[in-house]
Amino acid sequence: MGSDSKGSWCKNLKVANEVGFIMIQETQFESLDNVNISRFWGSEDFEFEYVDATGRSGGLISLWNPRIFAKCSVYKDRNILAVSGMIKNDGRKVTCINVYCPQRINDKRMVWDKIRSLVSVDDGFRVVGGDFNSVRDSVERRNSYFNAAETNEFNDFVDDAGLHEFTLKGRKFTYLAGDLKRPLNERIQEDRTSEVCGPTRDET
Repeated sequence: MGSDSKGSWCKNLKVANEVGFIMIQETQFESLDNVNISRFWGSEDFEFEYVDATGRSGGLISLWNPRIFAKCSVYKDRNILAVSGMIKNDGRKVTCINVYCPQRINDKRMVWDKIRSLVSVDDGFRVVGGDFNSVRDSVERRNSYFNAAETNEFNDFVDDAGLHEFTLKGRKFTYLAGDLKRPLNERIQEDRTSEVCGPTRDET
């Protein structure tokens, strides 16, 4: 999140596509106290929730337009930031689950189990997005080792949770910093509905 150009790129993408909710992963900030979050959103009103990074690893932030989305509750742990609320113009209940998965497969399994639990609760729409550090097919793994067993397990998780992938690829959805390509997010959306309304639960 440290680059001003990345902030401007994200803000411009939001404006061009009339985005009302943004999920960002790997903030790498242990605190956002001195961070200008508005550079990712612009001058319009916004609200946000975040999970601190551990050292230079991880970190999540979700931002939204409070005129469109009214927050009801929040669930947080080191790898998940789930914001539940209501779309103001039609009363639909939505939970946006921002995810940053660790590298180790055992740790990934724990995150997958938590997501399964979150998407299985009550009624309402669920959007799950983030950096899963996993691929669904060998063609997605370039210049690195492809683990077929892990891919099969990840695909089983996607199916078990009732998730459907929406492909966001190419320059429109990819931030370019030098020779590095950094996906804004790889979103998965569930077609079932679920709702969580209650106090914030922080399990960090």
